[in-house]
Amino acid sequence: MRERELRAMIRALQRIQTERHLSMQGISALLGLSPGYISMVYSGRRRPGIRFVRAVLERFPEIRRMIAEMLREE
Repeated sequence: MRERELRAMIRALQRIQTERHLSMQGISALLGLSPGYISMVYSGRRRPGIRFVRAVLERFPEIRRMIAEMLREE
């Protein structure tokens, strides 16, 4: 994925987390990733790897539509 697509994915995941009232521990449990790693991705200190991308796309298939909408709005 390109940088702008990754940024849109992160924004969409944060929106899902907020809408579903998920804590960092909750979202990390759903994705099978550590809360610290997700926090670093959110803050830009880590670039999301393929495991992150795959986990997000598998767990939240609706995120593809959200990413597409965000990219169209830019």
